[in-house]
Amino acid sequence: MPVLDTFMRAAPHVFRDVAAVERTAVEIRITGDAGGVWFLTRGGRGWELLSGCDAEPAASIAIPQDAAWRLFTRGLPGDEAKRLATVIGDPALCEPFFRTVAVIA
Repeated sequence: MPVLDTFMRAAPHVFRDVAAVERTAVEIRITGDAGGVWFLTRGGRGWELLSGCDAEPAASIAIPQDAAWRLFTRGLPGDEAKRLATVIGDPALCEPFFRTVAVIA
């Protein structure tokens, strides 16, 4: 299991108010040894975090592990993390990711 997997568990909560049709998927790729690939998929009860997805993602985010780690722990503002990331597809589906905080101190 990738090291940042636990931090990614916060993503569905951040996406909870994002409207999308069922089966909409957002691919999140964190590059580096601690990273991995996850899919946020809109289901009937909200957004779910999955390790695989058979739907074509409507958007994708690729971000270096250092930037993701710092974003999740409030060490990097979302706007700066966004500049370090590659975003493809619907920007409205990517925006919430850059507000993800997984560690509250």
